[in-house]
Amino acid sequence: MTPPVLARIERLKSAVAEPVPFEVTLPSGEVKTYKLILDYNAIHKASEATGRKLFDRTAWQDLGPENITTVFWASFDHYHPEVTLAEARSFLGPAQIETEVYWMLVENCFPGTIEMVNKQLAGKNGTGETGPNLPGPS
Repeated sequence: MTPPVLARIERLKSAVAEPVPFEVTLPSGEVKTYKLILDYNAIHKASEATGRKLFDRTAWQDLGPENITTVFWASFDHYHPEVTLAEARSFLGPAQIETEVYWMLVENCFPGTIEMVNKQLAGKNGTGETGPNLPGPS
């Protein structure tokens, strides 16, 4: 009889989230769509560049705009390695960095996080009370 741990290893599937389309309107007026993904290589690159161990969900607390944009840049690496950090940052407006960009990156790295946050914000953590404070960008 095969132990349960070995049976599980026999059927390993990729757990990388689907790429997120990101549209940029270039100065020429052309719209270019990039595919962003936080696979292991991107998280490793971002961890080295930020000095944070981003494989750990708690490392995302107080990340701040500079580090968020660095993680954003790393998410280009799989499909668009030619995009520079300066170029990636030029695609973003300051107001979206700590909101939609941060949450897109967190959800891409840790699927299900947005659903968990929404449940906790609604007080549906199983007890009818709100849960502990959740990590935010800063």
